[in-house]
Amino acid sequence: MQLWKLTFKIIHSTTILLLAWHSTLKDLKLPEPLMPCNVPTWWHSTFDMLEFALAYQKVIRSITGDPDLPGLEACELTAQEWRIAEQLSEILLVRS
Repeated sequence: MQLWKLTFKIIHSTTILLLAWHSTLKDLKLPEPLMPCNVPTWWHSTFDMLEFALAYQKVIRSITGDPDLPGLEACELTAQEWRIAEQLSEILLVRS
């Protein structure tokens, strides 16, 4: 649930949070995409969001742990929640 909240906050903040997202990506020398949103009518959107979050875990941990970014502390995931995200991603993976 925190990942959905974080995605919404970043995408809909054209000032502080979005700038912090891009700045952190640049600092870590990563590409600068936006987090995909979970859309109830797209069956694969939860998987896409989880895969993205796991790939960009370092960035997400950095910005949610930053006390200068308002409201993101509620979106911070615990180690157990990251493990659950990994497990859920594995379950949702479509095997061909």
